[in-house]
Amino acid sequence: MTGVLEQLADDAAHGQVPVSQLLRRAKLISRRRGNPSVDDWIEHESSGYPNELEIPRYRVLAGIPQGHWVNHGWRSLRLGNEEKMNAAYSIIFYNHSITEVESLASDSQGEGSRLSLPEFLEVAVTNQNVGMDKAGVFIARGKFKDLLDAVRTRVMDWAQELEGGDVTEDKKSTAADGIHNTYNFYDGARMNQQNNGSGDNIIVEGSVFGDLRTRISQGVANEGQRQAMLQAVSEMEATKNTPGFVEHYQRLIGLAADHIGVIQWALPALAFFMGAGAG
Repeated sequence: MTGVLEQLADDAAHGQVPVSQLLRRAKLISRRRGNPSVDDWIEHESSGYPNELEIPRYRVLAGIPQGHWVNHGWRSLRLGNEEKMNAAYSIIFYNHSITEVESLASDSQGEGSRLSLPEFLEVAVTNQNVGMDKAGVFIARGKFKDLLDAVRTRVMDWAQELEGGDVTEDKKSTAADGIHNTYNFYDGARMNQQNNGSGDNIIVEGSVFGDLRTRISQGVANEGQRQAMLQAVSEMEATKNTPGFVEHYQRLIGLAADHIGVIQWALPALAFFMGAGAG
């Protein structure tokens, strides 16, 4: 087994063997070793992460928001002067299989790929921009290569740890921990992204629920609507990161039909709390 582990670590280090192949080999070794946590990680990397599962931070990709106008095609998108909104709309939580990552990282993809926003975010953007029918985020090809390198490094470290005979269920590879750039949008919604020298760090901090209350109090004149929306925000805050969050989120969206501009900036951050507790 030591020879197999050494070969796996060497192949991962040299970077010539596709990551999808490294994962298949690691899967066989992990099953023989009886390491369920590593088995799960390999399965999710190979087949994709379920929507309800938090993805590793190296799969949070930063790009350029773009909109498609019927008469003008694709253009870079700037959503007013809201730093928080523009930052949030530039992030993709990429949960697809490693073979899809390999495809997007290939030279045939040119400079990069345009990925779709979640449907509810796309609807929010297109509804506020006359003539726009689509919205997405352009991700540079190098970001997908960085993702592959992060997985490759984790396989290498894991194989080397096994080869050294000092691995327990609690001691998993720490390759993904060397990712430094912080995307800290709001309380609890914290993600990181590896820096490839592009200078795309984004740090936006604060309380989305507190900011929402302020915007609603200032922007909704009708007393009944204002109080109903504030109540929905309080219920969302009380149920964040739980399945019950979705019900209150949907209620807020319904109440805000005539005031979408008051809450639109917060939708990406709210989606983080919904994803953590719902499928």
